[in-house]
Amino acid sequence: MSEEHHGWLLPALDAGFPGSLLPALEAYLAKTVGATEVQLLLVDYDLETLQCYVGAQDLGMSTSYPIGASAVGRAFISQRTDVRRSAEGDSAYVPITVRGERIGVLWVSGPTLGENGAVATLEHAALTLGYVMPRAALYADTVERTRRQQPLTLPAEIQWSELPVRAHESDYFTVAGQLCPAYEVGGDIFDYTFEDDHLVITSLDAMGHGLNASLLGSLAINTLRNARRAGLSLIEQVHAADRVLFEQFGGEQFVSGAMLRIDRESGEVKGINAGHPLGCVIRDGQVEPLDMDSQLPMGLWEKTEYVEHIGHLQPGDRVIVVSDGVLEACPPGGEEFGEKRLYEAVLAEHDRVPGELVRHLMRMLRAYQGVELRDDLTIICLDWRGGPDPDRDPVAQVTATPTGARQAGR
Repeated sequence: MSEEHHGWLLPALDAGFPGSLLPALEAYLAKTVGATEVQLLLVDYDLETLQCYVGAQDLGMSTSYPIGASAVGRAFISQRTDVRRSAEGDSAYVPITVRGERIGVLWVSGPTLGENGAVATLEHAALTLGYVMPRAALYADTVERTRRQQPLTLPAEIQWSELPVRAHESDYFTVAGQLCPAYEVGGDIFDYTFEDDHLVITSLDAMGHGLNASLLGSLAINTLRNARRAGLSLIEQVHAADRVLFEQFGGEQFVSGAMLRIDRESGEVKGINAGHPLGCVIRDGQVEPLDMDSQLPMGLWEKTEYVEHIGHLQPGDRVIVVSDGVLEACPPGGEEFGEKRLYEAVLAEHDRVPGELVRHLMRMLRAYQGVELRDDLTIICLDWRGGPDPDRDPVAQVTATPTGARQAGR
């Protein structure tokens, strides 16, 4: 299959956008690789199944495949194209992934998918779909309905609308995050954003559960974003959120948070811990706690002067940020999951890429608790490769070095 055919796909999808994406894809693959059947599978909110994308009129017919126990699910985990040949014809499972964000799998059947450049055409189609499907979700609800195994509660709908993509990979870092449970959440929310010279990671936990917590978390995350986009420093962003929350609720409702700003060239970390659990850093096979003194949550007092801590990352570091629901997950009559089990788990699974590590840890926590979760779980995993600076301090560590004043009361 010649590469000139690759240019046919995007115009075809555009012509069918957004309601007839699947027929356009089927027609393109039938013409280019002789496909006889095409399934577009999207990963669900809990990262547990791959859901078959169908037309809006056929949503009740949607089929799902477990990620851990199906050929298509194994392609999703491995992130490798898998072509299986048989006397009846070929089947190809092609991951749909964009810069680390795992969207799903393209499953195609046909007589000769392992020949004449067909795999390259399928991988090009999967990459194109990776860019098109999130855009289609802004115009039609079919994509979001497909990703749901059950209806979201209203608080969950609000929370998920505020989340970034669940993973991103660049030349200098890979980051992945997940909120669980997906369909009925309390107050957890996370965010990350990156510029040419730095990355910002945020994990928040709004007081309480249900609708009030989701609205509180939404207000906090959007205040932080607004301040960040206005060019304010990390500490000014936190002050802005603290002020807005107090003005709205007079100290009766608050949001805890951990905010990290990481410089690309130097690996310098500026961090603020506003009453939030942190996580750990894995370096050279050793695990150490993220060490930043806990301060007051945002919105608790009329004016809080937060402390900005300074530390460093070096290439090869892995950073894990968690919410309190992770550490406090507990089976009936048992012990909390705690830091020790978290550290053991991330060390034992160090070979997993961030997105797959987060998925694995979520499954482990749900199995450990064994009952309905009492609180949200948030896990963020960052693999840091850093910028091109060859003189970075090889023994620098993420440590707590205060650069500001302590909290002030009302």
